[in-house]
Amino acid sequence: MVREVTATGTTRAAADRALRVKLAERSTPRESAITPSTTLAKLAQTWIQHLHDERRLENTTINEYQRVLDNIVVPEIGGLKLSEVTTGRLDSFILRLRQVSVNRQRKTKVVLGAMFGLAVRHDALVVNPVHQTSKVHRERQEVRTLTVEDLEMVRRALRAWEEEHRPGPRATSDMADIIDVMLGSGARIGEVLALRRYVDAAPMRHRRGSTPSSRPATTRGNRSPTSSGAGVRSVPTLAWTGSLPTRSARRSRP
Repeated sequence: MVREVTATGTTRAAADRALRVKLAERSTPRESAITPSTTLAKLAQTWIQHLHDERRLENTTINEYQRVLDNIVVPEIGGLKLSEVTTGRLDSFILRLRQVSVNRQRKTKVVLGAMFGLAVRHDALVVNPVHQTSKVHRERQEVRTLTVEDLEMVRRALRAWEEEHRPGPRATSDMADIIDVMLGSGARIGEVLALRRYVDAAPMRHRRGSTPSSRPATTRGNRSPTSSGAGVRSVPTLAWTGSLPTRSARRSRP
């Protein structure tokens, strides 16, 4: 026996949405942990636990997703049920975040898209409502090349800072070494701070494959290399930068 399902709404689009919700409720297995009646706050908890169980992402990445949920998503829309979520509602929410920052808007959309993807896989939603929301537009920034004059200005400022008399331990030249290694290797600040060891003598090469990280309520350390083999690599550097990481490490020893 086939039972007819009907739904009403103030407009045709609203009636279509109500009908899809009813169909989803009828087709969703009751033993599923995620249903159309699940709140976004509960979905967020289930999704984070799913990421931990999956063990595919770094803990630092999952912690960042958790911060987005705790500080942005749950306070604003955590009380909504999946059956109450529409693309238009999410689009308005995501667009409002741009007033704070484009980065916050982008991170929130990424988190929501993955979170609702889990709901689709559990048959709590027919489609992912995030997929048709407005694209996040990042304004093109002008690329400015560092000049010799800029470099000299930075080094003068560093020397003045190192020679300044103030209470506490005397300043070291670590900051100057960091800048020199960045210039000599082309590495980013995070890669320089996590530089582990010097590899070859000729030509000068350094091994890169991790970045610093901090974990809540734990000690700081280096993130593991990327999942692909290309994440760890040796790169050529200028000869005068070869001894800088070793020199800095010796200064840091007690």
